[in-house]
Amino acid sequence: MLIEPLHCARRAGHPLAVIPLALAVLVWLPTSVARAELVLCNETGTSRSVAIGYGRDGTWVSEGWWTIPVGDCQRVISQDLSNRYYYYRATDRSGDFDGEGYMFCTDRQAFTIVGDDDCARRGYRRESFRKIDTGPTARAFTVTMTAADGAQSASKSAAARPGTHGEPLSVTGIFRGCGRVDGVLSCSIEADGWTYAVVDDGRTPKSLLHRLDRMPMNQRVHLQGDLVTQGDVTIEVTARAIEVVGHTGNPSAGLHTALIGAWQSLDDPAGSIAFIAGGGYESYHAGDLLEQGWFDVADRCPGGPVTGETVLVTGILGDPEPLCFGIDAVPGDHLTLIALPRGNLLRYVRLAR
Repeated sequence: MLIEPLHCARRAGHPLAVIPLALAVLVWLPTSVARAELVLCNETGTSRSVAIGYGRDGTWVSEGWWTIPVGDCQRVISQDLSNRYYYYRATDRSGDFDGEGYMFCTDRQAFTIVGDDDCARRGYRRESFRKIDTGPTARAFTVTMTAADGAQSASKSAAARPGTHGEPLSVTGIFRGCGRVDGVLSCSIEADGWTYAVVDDGRTPKSLLHRLDRMPMNQRVHLQGDLVTQGDVTIEVTARAIEVVGHTGNPSAGLHTALIGAWQSLDDPAGSIAFIAGGGYESYHAGDLLEQGWFDVADRCPGGPVTGETVLVTGILGDPEPLCFGIDAVPGDHLTLIALPRGNLLRYVRLAR
């Protein structure tokens, strides 16, 4: 007997059910992979002139200037980060900046200066920078500057107040990635049968758009923003805040981590499923992607009472009705699920990591 991956049985007799999803994948597939870079974003409330300092070949190098308007971002290094620590100075029109005592040479005009000593003798100024810790293994890193990061002027909120651009909304769904149409960045989140599109039209902070553009796909995220326009399947929104969300935090939340990985069906050798870190779910048949969505580990089925049993809840993009499964065997190398309320078993073995 052929047993399809988790959601296929409900769609028996509807072979075209996966077509809208396939189209969505084509529309929202990112145009490029994440770049290696160091990026500075300006949320200080005033335009900034930025210089950076870093170590290279046993000496110190300083470079400047980049002008970064309010709400914008600038790539200052466009290659793999070879150092853990970098340094920056970001002055306003008055030239003020509260550095941390890391001294580099600068010039009034655009510059690249090798060496951090004898600045005055060489015709340069010697000025204080702040330190950036990118961590031990980062290839790319983004710094968001705020008024608290040494700016002397008052801070101004980067994101508009709720209701500025339309009806306020708050939604949790699956991040589907970013793409560019006619050069304009657009990022999408699938939730409750809708596609929520965040477009770079000047109403969402650049720093937030930059974060979305670098975010891995298929993570479960929570979006706060305003509703701009609503179509048949797509809702255009602005974004004020976005955060990655995981499991519900119940006592059996460790199962959420234990499920992560790919699982081969023991009932249908061509079928497999995958649980993705961040809450993403995918099902495959003969290596072809059938469905994408989200998963969670909870203490009840959606709309049902708490029974004391841990359940797996899955949802498919474009389908507002989630499915619920009992977990008969704690995930190790084998996983047995019970489709609720029918009770039929779905058996899987973990694929090699």
